Amino acid sequence: ILGAVVGNRLGGDGDTGRILGTVAGAGIGVWVGGKVACGLSDRGDRERVAESTRRAAETGQSQTWRNDRTGAYGRAEIVGNESRPTPTDIQVAPGVGLARERVTPDGRDFRATRTVNVRSAPVNGAVVNSLAPNTGLKVIGRVQGKPWSLVGSGDGVALGYVSNGLIAPGAGSTSPNVPEGRYDTATVDVLVPCRIIRQTATERNGRTQTGEVTACRQGDQWVLV
Repeated sequence: ILGAVVGNRLGGDGDTGRILGTVAGAGIGVWVGGKVACGLSDRGDRERVAESTRRAAETGQSQTWRNDRTGAYGRAEIVGNESRPTPTDIQVAPGVGLARERVTPDGRDFRATRTVNVRSAPVNGAVVNSLAPNTGLKVIGRVQGKPWSLVGSGDGVALGYVSNGLIAPGAGSTSPNVPEGRYDTATVDVLVPCRIIRQTATERNGRTQTGEVTACRQGDQWVLV
């Protein structure tokens, strides 16, 4: 659920929001970013830099390339991995007043193992809902650094936060009660996996260019940011 939302909303303010590429399926041209590819005069060389970068991002493994026509060659090397917080708006049940937390997308089905209090924030947040034993729910995301999860109804409307020790994987026998009324909107910081890729290209004349770009996961695709 949250992954799909991020796929549409990876953007916002700051460096994370400046998308230079888009989904890989849109064509290799969107992966021509960074000073290395832009500094090459031959289109075929630029395309090889872009393709090797895309493959490195998707596989997590370094890639090499060579253009027999121009004699140029190069490498796209994974030099680091990180998670970037991306502000993401989500639908929230009425009256929850959801606290802003950093979460890792999940999306699996869970069930309550006992009566569970749903809170507006982890640990000491106000109780905004209650789940009977064996109530089914969606874990929208795992809270960073805390044994808590952001949970929601089957259609992805956030209900609040629950302690991980009170839920278990699997489908429940009943659905959670969602308060009636107009849904609210809240912002959470979704942790998006990113890869730092060092591009190197050497032309026939021996000139070598090196630079780094960052690719982040957007839904089920990777993009340059």
